[in-house]
Amino acid sequence: MSMEYINNFTYTVFNKLYSSQNSTGNLAFSGLNLYIFLASINVGLRGTSYSQISNLLGEDFSELYDNDYWRGTQTAKKWNKLKSLAAITSNMRSALFSSCNIDIHFRRMSDFIFGLSLENEKMTAPKHLIYQINKWLLMRIFASTDGIFKKSNTNFYDKSLLTEDKLIFINFFLLTSDWKENFDYRLTEPYMFTDDKGNLILVKMMNQKRYLRVFDSSDHDFRIIFKEYYQGYIYSAIILPRYGQSIQNVLLNFNLNEILNYYEKSRIEYTHLMLPKFKIFDKINLEETLKQLGITDIFTQGLADFGKMTNQTVFVGNLIQVARLIIIDSNEMEPEMTKARVDESLSEPYRFFVDSPFLYFVFSRLSNTVPITAVVTNPNDN
Repeated sequence: MSMEYINNFTYTVFNKLYSSQNSTGNLAFSGLNLYIFLASINVGLRGTSYSQISNLLGEDFSELYDNDYWRGTQTAKKWNKLKSLAAITSNMRSALFSSCNIDIHFRRMSDFIFGLSLENEKMTAPKHLIYQINKWLLMRIFASTDGIFKKSNTNFYDKSLLTEDKLIFINFFLLTSDWKENFDYRLTEPYMFTDDKGNLILVKMMNQKRYLRVFDSSDHDFRIIFKEYYQGYIYSAIILPRYGQSIQNVLLNFNLNEILNYYEKSRIEYTHLMLPKFKIFDKINLEETLKQLGITDIFTQGLADFGKMTNQTVFVGNLIQVARLIIIDSNEMEPEMTKARVDESLSEPYRFFVDSPFLYFVFSRLSNTVPITAVVTNPNDN
C-alpha cells in the first residue's frame, strides 16, 4: 500500500460514481474512508470473497491472524495511521449492523485497527432498524442527520427485502469549513452562478481578500486555489475549470498524485476569492460501483464467505457511505476561527471567482493524499 495507490483508488471510484449519475449534479466522496472501510470488512472474509477485496486494495491481512501480537504488527500500525488521517480530515465513523454472532478476534481487530462499530440489531424490524441507525449517527457525529435514513427513500428498509442473514455496512464522514481564515459573513452577498445545465441561479457568495496560494498554468485546463485548514497541513483545493471546459474534461486527465506538485508550483497571490456557500448531504450505495471493480461475492447469497467474522451464513445487503459537507461563512460555525476581512488598501487583487461548477478536494500536504473529493454543480442543491 502506498499513498499513490490510495489516490488512484480514490480517482477510479470517484469517477465511476460521477459517471453513474450521468456526470451531473453534486457529489461528495471519501476514497480514503472507503479504502479503510473495505479493509475492515476484508479481515472477516475467506476464500474468493477475501481475494476480491485484497486485489482491489493491493493488501494482504494474513499477518493479523498469524501473529499472537497482532496489535504490534506492521499491518496494524499502517492501518492505524490511515485511520488517524481519516479521523483528522473527515471525522470518519463506520458501523456494521447485523444480527449474527461476531467472532471475538474480529471484534477486537475491527475496533482497534479500523474503528468499526459493531451494532447487533434485529434485521427484520425496519422501523426499529431505521431508528437505531439514525441514533448511531447522532451519537457519534454531534450533528443532526436530518433523518437521512427514511423508509420512503431507502429501499433496503422494505420489509420484504430484510432478512437475518443480511449485513448493513455504513461509513460516515463530515467536513466543515474550519479554515485558518474563515469568510466573514458580513461580506457574503447574492451572486449569479451558472450551473452545469447552463442555468443562471442566485447563490450566497462568500467574499475574501487574502494572500492565498494559486496554481494557474496555461498548460492546464483548470486553476487551483489552496485554502489552509486550521490543522496547518490540510488544505481545501478549489479547482475551477477554465472557460469552455467542463468538470468531465478536467476529471478525465486530472492526476490526484500531482496535487502536491501543483501546491509546490503555486504562487502566493493577493487574491479576491469568491466562493459560494454550499452543503452536500449524500447517501451513496456502493454496491454497483464495487461490483464493476470486481467485488461481487460479498453481495451474493451463497457465495459470500464471512468465515473469519462469524460462523453463520451471511452476505452484504447494503454498503453505504454517508457524506456531509458544510462549507459556509464564519457566522454559522462554532467555534469561530479567525475571520478574514476585505483589505481595500492594497492594489488590485488576483481574481478567483467561483461562479460555475467546480471541484472541492481536501488535500493533506504531509501525506500527499486527497481524502475527500467533491463536485459542486449547484450550490443551492442540498
